Amino acid sequence: MRVTPPQLVHNLSVLRATLTQFHPLVIEGPGVARDSRAAAVVANRIVTNVKGHLELRKIKKEIILVTQGDPLEETGISAITRIVADELKVKKILVCLDDYIFAEHSPNADRYGVTYETKYSQLVEILKEHDD
Repeated sequence: MRVTPPQLVHNLSVLRATLTQFHPLVIEGPGVARDSRAAAVVANRIVTNVKGHLELRKIKKEIILVTQGDPLEETGISAITRIVADELKVKKILVCLDDYIFAEHSPNADRYGVTYETKYSQLVEILKEHDD
């Protein structure tokens, strides 16, 4: 089975235009070294809370899960976000650290279900635009 690689988004105006199409769901957390909780238990709790939030707020835009570029393990954030994205049936944008911060982050990142990919510095620039 051939998997479509994510669309790399490194141009700020393209990233801005892409992100404005969605309501972001940011899930951040430790990798396997610091998180031994069962991924399914954590993910199910997140899914339940997110569904309640979306219903209460009547969110109209499509959700996109914003996640970090950790390698896939049985526990930790990459395992959790896989389950959450599948359960909510949402697209994912992967944010990897720039090479000058940690060169092994991007090559080892779990890209399962990832539609878009960008670098940390690019996302920081977008967030700075909204830092009032």
